Order: sequence, then C-alpha cells, then structure tokens
Amino acid sequence: MSHLRAGLALAAVVALSGCGAPAGAGSDGVLSLAPPPPSPTPTGPTFVPASGQCQVTLNAPEPTAAATTQPTAQPDPGGPTTTRALPGDMPPNHADNRSWRVRKPLSPENHARGLTLAERVRPELAALCDAGNFAQDATRAAFAAAGHPEVWVTGMKSFSGDTPPAGVVFNATLADPAQGTACVLGLLQPGSVAISVLGTTGEGSCVEPDSH
Repeated sequence: MSHLRAGLALAAVVALSGCGAPAGAGSDGVLSLAPPPPSPTPTGPTFVPASGQCQVTLNAPEPTAAATTQPTAQPDPGGPTTTRALPGDMPPNHADNRSWRVRKPLSPENHARGLTLAERVRPELAALCDAGNFAQDATRAAFAAAGHPEVWVTGMKSFSGDTPPAGVVFNATLADPAQGTACVLGLLQPGSVAISVLGTTGEGSCVEPDSH
C-alpha cells in the first residue's frame, strides 16, 4: 500500500511541474493561440525583369494636308537688303548641309501601312525587352513574326571606345512603287522600346547613314 501512495505522489509532482501541460500553454499554464502559418508564395514563370515591365512608346504623327504653295513676294530691286547672321562659325550653307535629316511627310496610305506594322511588331519587341533579350537576331525574328522580315538592324555604339551598351537599333522600309515609302524605326534597349512611323530622309532613305 505504501508503494501505491508513493507512486501517486510522484505523478502529482510531475503534473504540477508542467511536463504534462497541454500544447500551447505557457509557463504559467495559461493557453495561448499560435499565429496561423503564412500563405505560400505564388510561383510560376515570369518574363518581367526585377525593375518592372519595359516602357513602350509609339510615335506615329498623323499625316497633315499638303501645304499650298504660295507665290513668294520678290523684293524691290531698289529697296534695302538684309543679311541674316548665322550663329557661331556655321557656314552659309549650313541649313542645306543638314536638310537631309528632315523627314518627308507621309501620305495617309503610307502612314496607315507603317502604323499597321508598328502595331504588329510592338508586342514582339516588348516581350524581348521584358526578357532582357537584346540579340540582333531576336529583333529580326520579331519583325519576321510581324510579317516583315526585311529589316535593317544594328547594335548600339560607344563613342568613348568603351564596350557598347546593350540595345538594338532597327529600321524597316515599306516601299511601294505606287504609294511611296514608309519607315518603321526605333530603339530596343534595357527598360524601354521606342517605335516611330516616319517618312524617308531628304536623301530618300529610311536609314540615316553614318557618314553624316
């Protein structure tokens, strides 16, 4: 009988020491509510860089009505003459030397053709930019997927002699013997895609030569 009483006393001591306390109880024996487990982080493939989606801009000025040519008033031979001074050391024919940069206006038909290609290739180029793919072959493939595989493509240039930055310069020519020419040109670089629908240069080309 004495052994039975000793066993019961030992069991009571163990219970009071907390070894048999229910789960979630503190040292004082008071129950506490555990926080719920965190929700699992969503996983899945993504093509958005850490800096966010690339910004895509499309510049396609609406065609304007052809300007009406007005007769130029001739100065009075006996009247005073004026000479316009050019800034700095610019030669008198400076304006003519730079006239090749002025893009010719687009007709409504050419504007529509260029805008159609720009809209088709825009998502393709945006996907490349978001994926950080600035390979020239990838840009050519983007235009091919848009239905116009003929495109002039080159990389970025470094004028300081350093390694050229990542990026692709593109220029697509839409030439039609009856309607004329439209140009879809732009730049694909980290963070942005810029596309423009313009006319040809003063020399009749979509691409601006390096010689200038």
